[in-house]
Amino acid sequence: MKKTMIWILAIIVMLATSLAIYDLSMSDKGELIITELKAKIGNAAAQNNLGNMYATGEGVEQNYETAKGWYEKSAKQGYAAAQNNLGIMYANGEGVEQNYETAKGWYEKAAEQGLADAQVGLGYLYAKGKGVGQNYETARGWYEKAAKQGHAYAQNSLGDMYYYGESVNQNYETARGWYKKSAAQGNATAQFKLGYLYDTGKGVEQNYETAIYFYEKAAEQGLADAQVGLGYLYAKGKGVGQNYETARGWYEKAAKQGHAYAQNSLGDMYYYGESVNQNYETARGWYKKSAAQGNATAQFKLGYLYDTGKGVEQNYETAIYFYEKAAEQGLADAQYNLGIIYANGEGVAQNYETAKGWYEKAAKHGNKDAQDRLKEIKEQETLAADICKNAPDPKECHDGLDILGRLFEKALTAEHQ
Repeated sequence: MKKTMIWILAIIVMLATSLAIYDLSMSDKGELIITELKAKIGNAAAQNNLGNMYATGEGVEQNYETAKGWYEKSAKQGYAAAQNNLGIMYANGEGVEQNYETAKGWYEKAAEQGLADAQVGLGYLYAKGKGVGQNYETARGWYEKAAKQGHAYAQNSLGDMYYYGESVNQNYETARGWYKKSAAQGNATAQFKLGYLYDTGKGVEQNYETAIYFYEKAAEQGLADAQVGLGYLYAKGKGVGQNYETARGWYEKAAKQGHAYAQNSLGDMYYYGESVNQNYETARGWYKKSAAQGNATAQFKLGYLYDTGKGVEQNYETAIYFYEKAAEQGLADAQYNLGIIYANGEGVAQNYETAKGWYEKAAKHGNKDAQDRLKEIKEQETLAADICKNAPDPKECHDGLDILGRLFEKALTAEHQ
């Protein structure tokens, strides 16, 4: 057996030498041949590397099943990276049926050997409650182990736990400390979150210039949230001279990635003609993309375009459809406009009771116009009660109520927002 191993190793050396002579040792084919030979004689690192090649399609046709086979050979020898890779496959359902419990088992084997990536994987499963009962404290413990090794994702995740107060007291300053460590390693998400803290003044003195600095770091890496943050600051002129054209450029980058807020913001720019020619149809196109993702503001604005006939044929039924979508998410302006539609009987049967109901919802969400409208209605109702209470003749009560009815109708109806 020993002689056989020596013979195989000799072949590997000879092959490697030959490949070097023909300048193929660094080619995909040469690397694959050498890796396969090492893997077949039981080299755990080579087996893991070969699994990586098949998992990513590097130099070979992508094949998750073959990748899994090599990972398993390596993992059985206790190779932590292979154990972690199997955990990833089961967590993501790559080449296998998704199974968080199995993923957890493999992550644990690697994490116990101190592999930071596996510790992060375990932290994620406990934080999200996947394959295990949700437990922020246990998640934090695993993230801390990985963060001590300088793992950027773990540091960012700890920042999130302190930002949201998950298993710890909410502390923006401590969150900032973890985000800073992660951002220093180039983690785009952490860079964005640092920018957001400076943008909003959470745990630090508000500083738009510093916010822009970190937003730019993340935006250059393609992070859509950061691109939106930059777009907003340029649009509002915060920390920088107001520049709608630059704002639009950042919004467009984020919108191409499907960012709903960016799509809605572009709709606004075309609606109001900011750095572009005013165009209700183009605005509607952007609102439609954003609304399809459930953005309540975009749904409301689509409803308003159909309500008022801007850039589209007026259609109260369609307006109601989009207003209701936004109103169900608690958007006060949409609730108020639904109240007006029912009060005026636009596209629906006139119904004062339904109108009042929508005004009440809008008022609870802080809509001042709805609050004023309800105040007027209350005054009319109180006055009506007083008239009938003090009227000696039923006819006087009837006539008074008839006048008040018209006043009540006036109080219910109003202009759309």
